[in-house]
Amino acid sequence: PRSYAFADPVQSARLVREWTTERPTGLTGIVWYRLPVGGDRRNWPWETLRLVSRGEEDTTTAVFTATPGPGARDLHVENHGKFPVRLPSAITIHTPVIAADAAGAYRLDDHADGLRLILREDIWPWIAPDEKIPAGWLRVSEESIRIDSSITP
Repeated sequence: PRSYAFADPVQSARLVREWTTERPTGLTGIVWYRLPVGGDRRNWPWETLRLVSRGEEDTTTAVFTATPGPGARDLHVENHGKFPVRLPSAITIHTPVIAADAAGAYRLDDHADGLRLILREDIWPWIAPDEKIPAGWLRVSEESIRIDSSITP
């Protein structure tokens, strides 16, 4: 499996808050060695850096969505927060489907609990704030059927 280095902004904000509350002896400041640059997916955006530098956390997690309506329904993972969040390692679809396929960061796998979208190992496993990425599509027998799903972090 591929390995990625990425500083978790929630853990970093907690550390900044701890150091602000109980300053370690000899600490004169914190140097951010990597500032946000537009288009750099492997770095925090400015808003995240601003919040982390003040010791503020954002507890948002990735959200799985399915478009409503007739025909094929598009599946997405969304981040509505201010911090990058890890993509779910798996999304299980418990609703019976007629057809389905994965897309983007996910691959499709049959599972005892239903269809499972598994996070691919060859992609960047974080989703930026306000980003929406495709996870796949599915088709159900009736337009009114609600998609029952569960996320594995």
